Amino acid sequence: MIRLNKLALLSLLLIFSYFLVACHSPHVVQSTAETAMTSETTTQETSPSTHIDTLPEISSENESNGVLYPVFIENDIGTPLNTLIEQAIPTISEQYPNQHFQYTVSLLNDSYLSLIFDADITDGAYPHHALSTLNINLATLTPLKLSDVVPLDDTFYTQLKKEVTSTLADLTLPPEALPFANIKERITQLENSSSHDTQFYLTDNQLTLLFEVPHVLGDTFTINIPY
Repeated sequence: MIRLNKLALLSLLLIFSYFLVACHSPHVVQSTAETAMTSETTTQETSPSTHIDTLPEISSENESNGVLYPVFIENDIGTPLNTLIEQAIPTISEQYPNQHFQYTVSLLNDSYLSLIFDADITDGAYPHHALSTLNINLATLTPLKLSDVVPLDDTFYTQLKKEVTSTLADLTLPPEALPFANIKERITQLENSSSHDTQFYLTDNQLTLLFEVPHVLGDTFTINIPY
């Protein structure tokens, strides 16, 4: 009987010792939920952001080859942003030499910068108003394609066709004045190139597409699409 009690006591001591070692062990075992939360946090921290924390600020203006453009404060975003804008200026000035372009900031938020360059062209066969645009993704500091902003799917083209038809009706123009098939083909061609030539600009709540048309139709045909 005494021998049995001693064995029982010894067993209890061994169990208690094991418990103490386990409690003071430096190894921590995470629960499944904790592991999942940690994994999710890590994924969120390492995945690329689509927004920036601080908006770039315009410090001054500059003019090159007749094109006025904004200059942003030099920093991690402003410096490469200035480079992208400067690289776009020759395209505008070469298309319309010896003209004076002003600019408008149509959108500046934590995702995009959208600029409109415009000029009244007075030489040539007839005076007209010229427009050019530049859109930049501020998170990646790269030029925007139209497909970066909206998916060019059936839903988009259905909405686009509706807006084209409505705009032509407002201008009392027949549908054949600007065939929708031509617009869709033009967008497809430009999006499949590497030139980012689809002309559009952004505001807080809509995307505006620009299409050059004969002077009799107003030089530039604009289509507004909510996004």
